[in-house]
Amino acid sequence: PALQKMPRKTPSDLEFVAAVLADSAEYPSGTAASMRSMLATGLSDIVSALEDKTGETELPGELLELVRKVLQDASAHCLTGLKQREADAAAALAQCEASDAARDLASAALEEKMAQLQGLKTELAAAKAAEKKEKCSYSEVQATTQEILDGHAALQAQLTLSTRMAHAARGLQAGLQAGELSPTVESVLEYLAENGAEQALQAAARSAFERSPAERRPFDVVALEALVANLAAYQAAASEKVTLSTPSAEQARAEVLGAW
Repeated sequence: PALQKMPRKTPSDLEFVAAVLADSAEYPSGTAASMRSMLATGLSDIVSALEDKTGETELPGELLELVRKVLQDASAHCLTGLKQREADAAAALAQCEASDAARDLASAALEEKMAQLQGLKTELAAAKAAEKKEKCSYSEVQATTQEILDGHAALQAQLTLSTRMAHAARGLQAGLQAGELSPTVESVLEYLAENGAEQALQAAARSAFERSPAERRPFDVVALEALVANLAAYQAAASEKVTLSTPSAEQARAEVLGAW
């Protein structure tokens, strides 16, 4: 466009135009490379012819028109390339922005997943703590329950033994022959000793058991009656203890089942 307004150019102007025409790679256009080369050579020749002159010079009109068309074409190509580069840059920028947005979304999703994972870890830790507490609680319940059940079983065993001893004593009272000393007698006497019966009663009972019912003296009869009465008292006391401990034992069994 400058050549249209200023047909008279200096040699330096012409050298620049010739360089533009010769460089089809940097300034592409639709004009054939051979035509551009010819125009560049023509301008270079003019520049050489004018090297001894100063000031401006006027270019031939026909050459000027050809140069003008080539430069306009190159300018249009450059403008098209610039617009394409701007479009490519805009597309690249949009792609970068989209990538940034996708990355932000992925980062937010990752943070959410990490938060969920942390929540699950917290829940798992709480569940393990609760499980451990339940196991400890069950162990405590089981230990307490076992203690109650063992105590109840011991009371039942005492009741069974006292019942057996009371029954044996009544039988011995009724039928023991003189001079006979059986293991049953020894068992009864040992039971009396274990339960803290008076030694005088133990000795009187042994002496009475050594005689038959017909040979027993009034003192022997009284001693055996006292013996039977004591054994009956032991039996009644054991029965009462079992009765009192039965609800606790049943509750303990229920608690064990509930702890499961």
